Amino acid sequence: MTIMHNSIWHRVEPNESDVVRKNIFLAYCPSWITNADRILSDDNWLHTLTREQRIIMRNYKEAYDYAKPPASDFPLYLDRDTHSDRDSGMYQDHIPLEIRKRKVDHEK
Repeated sequence: MTIMHNSIWHRVEPNESDVVRKNIFLAYCPSWITNADRILSDDNWLHTLTREQRIIMRNYKEAYDYAKPPASDFPLYLDRDTHSDRDSGMYQDHIPLEIRKRKVDHEK
């Protein structure tokens, strides 16, 4: 087993033995860290998605978009009960949404 940061260049050597080898690649990271299977999504199709789905499947038009989504995409999920994009009483209004920590269920 090898554990490493997934942005490190890596590969699997060819298996030239008679022993079956299995490779599992598990990456745990925000959706915007890697583009996975595409760089651009069809704009007409994107408009059929929910806000959260659109953010996850968005187009990457600039190189920096891979590492940092636009401020308008924060927070990814709205509050399930209130559908608000912020937790009331936690931050003053001048604090940008993209740097605010959201309360999790047990904190509410």
